[in-house]
Amino acid sequence: DLASQSADRQYRQDIVDEVTTAALQVIPYETEIAYYEELLDEVRAIPAAGEAEEIDEEFARTYEDVQTAIRQTSEIYHLISDNLNTSANLYTVRGPVDFHESRGISARRLALIGLLLWMIAVASILVWAFIRYRIQAEEIEERLKSEE
Repeated sequence: DLASQSADRQYRQDIVDEVTTAALQVIPYETEIAYYEELLDEVRAIPAAGEAEEIDEEFARTYEDVQTAIRQTSEIYHLISDNLNTSANLYTVRGPVDFHESRGISARRLALIGLLLWMIAVASILVWAFIRYRIQAEEIEERLKSEE
């Protein structure tokens, strides 16, 4: 009895394996069939000869609409352009145009200005340091006098 159950189990396992293998082999064919069915539907959707004339008429109407839109856009452009460039300006010219010419600074002059600024900065730092020293010295003197 055990031997027959083991054989039955092996038989059932073999059948399940064969069904699984067959199903896996069918999947690529199913996707290929779906692709060709979709391709066939697209070919069937191509318009017949009578529909081609309707498409040509629709194209002609669309082309005329685009031409009309371009013409109207051009008219709007010219209208706006004429309004922006009128001969009656809102201002009047009262004299000749004034020109101002500025020259560049030479490297020598730039170096002299830099040197002058550096000297001013050093002098300012020295004056600040001297003032700070005097303030601290006075504070120390006051503390010594108050301690006595």
